[in-house]
Amino acid sequence: MGADSAGHHALRAWVSTLMALRERVEPRAAWDAHPAGASESSPQVLTLHGPVTVHANLSDAEAVVSDRGAVVGTFGDVTVIDGGLSLAPDAVALVARD
Repeated sequence: MGADSAGHHALRAWVSTLMALRERVEPRAAWDAHPAGASESSPQVLTLHGPVTVHANLSDAEAVVSDRGAVVGTFGDVTVIDGGLSLAPDAVALVARD
């Protein structure tokens, strides 16, 4: 992946999004209010719980997850739908809990 490629720019934007979310996840009180956990809503669709919820579609098919929270970051093709999110294969969505 070259420094001027679309993939490189997408990766840099993703890292910038993650760094901006540090303020939400660093305070201990954030984790007290939203304890860490993990679940799998369907095979290869993983959700990590905490101050920011991470929905990751690790499958090779579109996946829909229920979440009405505010989307604060995406990687790949993520669409907000009524009552949730549609994640393309290999897509990730970050949802704020507060």
